[in-house]
Amino acid sequence: TNDTTASDPPPPPEKAARAADEKAADEKATEEKARNKLKAEIRKAYAAKKKVAEDEAREEKRAIDDETKQRIAAVDADLRKLKDTLDAQAAEELATIDNTDDDETKQR
Repeated sequence: TNDTTASDPPPPPEKAARAADEKAADEKATEEKARNKLKAEIRKAYAAKKKVAEDEAREEKRAIDDETKQRIAAVDADLRKLKDTLDAQAAEELATIDNTDDDETKQR
C-alpha cells in the first residue's frame, strides 16, 4: 500500500495564504451576520418598547378623557339643578309680586 499522506508535501505558501484569507473572510461575514441580527433584534425590542409606551399613553389619555367627560357631565347636572332652582325661585317671586300687585289694585 502507498501511504501518501505522510509523504505529501505541505501546500504552497500562496494556497495557505489564500485559505487563511478565505477563512478570515468567512469569519468576518459570520460576525457581520451576527452583528446585523443583533441590531435587528435591538430594533425590534425598541419598536416593541415604543409601541407599549404609546399604547400606555393612549390608554392613559383615554382614561383622562373619560374622567373629564364624567366631570363635565356632573357639572352640567349641577348647573341644570341650579337653573331649575333659580327658575323656581324666580317664578315664586313673580307670583308673589303679581299677588301683591293684585292686592294693591283690589284695595284701590
